[in-house]
Amino acid sequence: MVENKENLIKCAKCSFKAPSNVWEMKLLGDRFLLCQRCRDYSRGYYNNQSEETREILLAKASNRYATDENWRNHKIVEITALRKSKINCTACGKLMQYGSLLAHKKCCKGGEAKSTLTQLLELSVANGPLVDSVFTC
Repeated sequence: MVENKENLIKCAKCSFKAPSNVWEMKLLGDRFLLCQRCRDYSRGYYNNQSEETREILLAKASNRYATDENWRNHKIVEITALRKSKINCTACGKLMQYGSLLAHKKCCKGGEAKSTLTQLLELSVANGPLVDSVFTC
C-alpha cells in the first residue's frame, strides 16, 4: 500500500517518516515534532547530566526568560493552556483540570476507597451509636 506524501510526517531530528495517525499527540492536541526514539534519547541525555551541567542549562533558560519577552509570553500561554486542559486521574478516574491534579493526588484515595462519611456510618451500624444520647421530654 502506497502512503500519500502529504500524509507522511518526518521527525525534526532524524530521518524517521510515518503516517500522521502513527504520531502521538501532546496534551494540548498538537502532534509531537520528534519521534518516540528521539524524545527518549533527549530525555535520557538530560537525566544523565551532572548537577553542574543542569545548573548551567537552568541559568541559560532563566536568562532567556528574563530578557526575551516574546518567548516568555509564548511559554506563559503554553503553560496556561496546559493547566486548563482536562485529564483523568489514574487512581479514581475523576475528570479534572491538569493544574488541579497535583493537589488531588495528595488526597485521592482511589476508586475503591470509601469516604469518611461512609466509614463512620458503617462503624456506627456495626457497633451501635457512637454517642449515648439521652433525650427526655
